[in-house]
Amino acid sequence: MVDDMDVDLDREFLQDLKDLKVLITDKDLLDQHK
Repeated sequence: MVDDMDVDLDREFLQDLKDLKVLITDKDLLDQHK
């Protein structure tokens, strides 16, 4: 049971990281276009 929760948390964490990375990448691209 605990293992399942850990896996879910990891998955959400990775998804958040991916979203963050995309946001940061978008910001960099926007900055370059100025």
